[in-house]
Amino acid sequence: MLAFDGRIASGFGAAAPTPEDLAKARSEALATLDRLGSSWRRALTAKLEDVTAKIDKIMRSLDTLAQNITSVTASLGHYQPHGSDPQVRLKIDGVPLADLDDLAESFKPMIEVLESLDDELRLVLPGLDLRGVRFARSSTVRLLGFLDLMARVARAGGINKSVRDVVDTLQLLGRWKKGEFTAPLYDMLQPVLDVIETRKPMPLEQLFAIVGRVRLDGLVTSLALGDEPCKDETRAECWVFKLAYALQEAISRDGNSIRIDGAEVAKRLAQFGDDFQRRNRGRWYLHLTVGAGTIWTQPASEPSGSFRDGRIAPVISEQIGFGWASPAFWKDRLTFKTGLSGSGLLYRAVMDNEESSALIGNLFVAVDVLDVIEAYAAVNLLVYPPGEAGNATFRPGVSVGLSVPLSDYLERL
Repeated sequence: MLAFDGRIASGFGAAAPTPEDLAKARSEALATLDRLGSSWRRALTAKLEDVTAKIDKIMRSLDTLAQNITSVTASLGHYQPHGSDPQVRLKIDGVPLADLDDLAESFKPMIEVLESLDDELRLVLPGLDLRGVRFARSSTVRLLGFLDLMARVARAGGINKSVRDVVDTLQLLGRWKKGEFTAPLYDMLQPVLDVIETRKPMPLEQLFAIVGRVRLDGLVTSLALGDEPCKDETRAECWVFKLAYALQEAISRDGNSIRIDGAEVAKRLAQFGDDFQRRNRGRWYLHLTVGAGTIWTQPASEPSGSFRDGRIAPVISEQIGFGWASPAFWKDRLTFKTGLSGSGLLYRAVMDNEESSALIGNLFVAVDVLDVIEAYAAVNLLVYPPGEAGNATFRPGVSVGLSVPLSDYLERL
């Protein structure tokens, strides 16, 4: 500590310091500094220069890192999905395998920069938490290794696909999905592993044997068709699934021979096509049903009068005609139908009332439920056979009821 006289040390006493006092204090301070020498100034200046040099080096490393990031962003920018912001998030799944070598060269300088940045920051700020810098370096190393693997796959196989295509293929070997590990390719081939030979092309008979023996859900997974391949029936994935299903159901094995029932394949594909038309397009169709209901009409035996003077009668009859059906709606449960039909043969055979002797024309609307049953309403024209006067009798009517497809009715019989 510097030693001053009592007045200066205690605040110069009660009186103000004189010029002589200040001069004396200055001379004593200079004498003390002379005794200390200039070594402390040189040491402080050297330390400050060393810290300044290290900080400048850190700043140069940060500038280099920023340039590397800009280069990588520019390289990946035109591979990003439409509408995404390359400054926020970058994806490599759309990069063609042929471009991976150039992309890897953009990442290599970043590893050296991050490593030197870690060392430089530890020298200047020994207590600073640098886990973020080290994580960035290790992530870059792993990404570079992944890019190198994808590039090797491209060179070895001579394929020109994107990173996404290769990853999707590799996932067939095993992946985690909803907390469960699955190996779809192994699951598909496991039933026939004993007949597969390495380094030999698979004959067609063996391929059909595999398709015929594996589970359909495993086949769908291995074809990468997704959990719901027919969620959109207009996509190719849905028809690949249907073709695989039809083919699998048509394959039979008898000893060492494989038999494929072509007629069964055609039948199933035709059924799939009919179902697609029913669910997605309106269509004209042949209307053949059998049903029961009630009709409101005027009997032929009574004089023609007001329609309100009619009566209710039971109806059991076939309906034969044509109509138009809308695409299925409400999750394929309902179909709206309208058309023209005639009936009366079954009515005459099973009922014994005056209305059963007439032939009936129908202008109907109907709602088909699950292709099983129809609820219909119709405007009717009843044509009675000629009576004693020799003329046919016509009566209007209105009917409602339920009907089923004629094919189902005949099948039950």
